[in-house]
Amino acid sequence: MTQIDEYIDRIDYLLISPQLKYAESEIRLSVANSNIKVAVIPSKVYGLLDGNAVLNQIQKM
Repeated sequence: MTQIDEYIDRIDYLLISPQLKYAESEIRLSVANSNIKVAVIPSKVYGLLDGNAVLNQIQKM
């Protein structure tokens, strides 16, 4: 069981840090049978800790 499996019934959005972009396909497969929306946080946004930009990203999903 992964942490995703532990929380899959309680989340609507799954944001991936830029460091885990390499695992995006695997992560998307692990939530494919749910309505969870998945996105990678852009490196610049992540590095600047720009919460407003992350919120905007979520609202556009």
